[in-house]
Amino acid sequence: MFIYEDVVKYSEIDKNGYLPLYGVMEYFQNCVNFQGLETGHSYSDMEKKRRAWVLIAWKIKVNRLPKLYDKVKIGT
Repeated sequence: MFIYEDVVKYSEIDKNGYLPLYGVMEYFQNCVNFQGLETGHSYSDMEKKRRAWVLIAWKIKVNRLPKLYDKVKIGT
């Protein structure tokens, strides 16, 4: 498992001050890329090997969307 922490930034929020669902998905995408970088499977490493990560399915349950300046912890 890989975990990183971040803060919701102004450029990521919607008109109501919350991170939209596609923003949540981008955090997960970044988490996977950071994990790949740490394990020697970064985007450029995979490109050189002519390999790719493939997402089969997502099941995301949102209890509450994060708002501006909330601290978030993202994990794979």
